[in-house]
Amino acid sequence: MSRVGDGPVARRRALEARPATPHLGVVSARLHIIALAGVLLGGPTGARAAELIVRVVNIEEAAGNIHYGIYDRPEAFPNEGQQTFQGWVAVKGPEAVIRIPGIPKGRYGVAVFHDKNGNGKFDQGLFGVPLEDFGFSRDAPVLLGPPSFEDAAITIPDEAPDTVVDITITLR
Repeated sequence: MSRVGDGPVARRRALEARPATPHLGVVSARLHIIALAGVLLGGPTGARAAELIVRVVNIEEAAGNIHYGIYDRPEAFPNEGQQTFQGWVAVKGPEAVIRIPGIPKGRYGVAVFHDKNGNGKFDQGLFGVPLEDFGFSRDAPVLLGPPSFEDAAITIPDEAPDTVVDITITLR
């Protein structure tokens, strides 16, 4: 509940009544706010990040979703639940485009699968044989299991945030 004289006008008048030279604590607080704004806006003190665009092609059926996982550690790739970034997009045609902003510089492996039945899982049959189409960054080769992180790794360069890294993954 607001009291009389406790609204925005009263606060503005109280601020206007302050002395012209701010107290040292106020200056320090202002510098902290400026530094924080620089970090949040990606200025020189902030971490830089790029946008990763993943084009998934060779989609045979316009149904379900394309799920993606982005991994930053070789030992995590491509294990469910160990993604650094993850999400999905609805399938509307033979190609799906996934845009992921805010990817910091580094090396990443990308794994995708076409969840045709929309159950949110990568369906597998007997002996782990995939029942749904899948793919990896750099179209890394698959033999009797997923590719290595090294075969699938892409690099987000230092030049971010103005950098856009565009990759294509062919479903198989």
